[in-house]
This record gives sequence, C-alpha cells and structure tokens, in this order.
Amino acid sequence: MIYLCEHYDPEGKLLPKDPDLRSQVIQWVMFQMGGLGPMQGQAIHFNRYAPEKIPYAIKRYTDETIRLCSVLNSALEGKEYLVGNKFTLADAISFPWVRAHAFSGIESIDEFPNLKAWVARISARPAVQKGLNVPVPDKLQELMDNPEILDEFIKHVRSIFKWNSTDEK
Repeated sequence: MIYLCEHYDPEGKLLPKDPDLRSQVIQWVMFQMGGLGPMQGQAIHFNRYAPEKIPYAIKRYTDETIRLCSVLNSALEGKEYLVGNKFTLADAISFPWVRAHAFSGIESIDEFPNLKAWVARISARPAVQKGLNVPVPDKLQELMDNPEILDEFIKHVRSIFKWNSTDEK
C-alpha cells in the first residue's frame, strides 16, 4: 500500500508529504500489518473456518482484536480520522478489518464509540461505497444477517482451503 501511494498518489492525499504526518500514517500501517490484520485474521479463522472449535484460540485472538480496537478507539478520541484529521492510508488500511468485526466474533463495537463513529464516517464516504462494490457487490451485511447464507459461504471457503476436517494435512 505504501508503494502504491508513493507511486500513484503524487499529491500525498493518502500518504502525506509532511514528514511528521507521513511517519504517523506509516506507524498506523504497521499497526494494521503487525497487529490488527494478523490478530483479527486469526480470530476470523478460529471463529469461522477452523475444522474444530478451539476455545483457547478463539478467546485469545478475539480478545486481542478487542484490545486493538480499544487502541484505535483511544487514538480517535476527539478526532475524525487517525492522522491529521483527514482520511489517509492509516484509515483506509484498518477500516476493512474493523468493519468486519462481527465476522471475527466481535458482535458489537458499541463499547468503542469513537471507533464506531469512525466506521460510520468512513462507510459513508462515496468513494468507499463505490469501492465496497468492486469487483462484486458488497455482501458483508447480508452474510451477517442470514445464518444460512453465512454457513454456505463458510463451507465454500473451507472447501477452497481444504479446512473441512482435522485429518487433512
């Protein structure tokens, strides 16, 4: 993402030219890459795809994702966006993960009012709305609202990765 911004965002809209702001954006990119993405990814895997439910793994990764959401919530105190009070790569890179909180086993982010408002604010952006429907229409809410559709989706993903049983190597 940094590479794309450096090469295709000459005005620095997503990755600011100002060294201090740029550094802050890169810090949040690293937060997502080294924390939020891997931890929430594991929460999703153990909550949704693992062939057997492992309570320790589910709790460990879900709790860590909640902790990381609290970090974001604190960082957003009194701010609309993570860096420089404008939408940057810092927001763009973490938004999809936070938006999918329910899919990872976190039913609500109501306990994080700043984060909840941030998700709503970013979700309302016209470019984000457009992007959520490329290359296919966004189905996240439909999945979360319809257990039968969600189960079929999970079965499909498990079959792709051969996560259907514990004997498969």
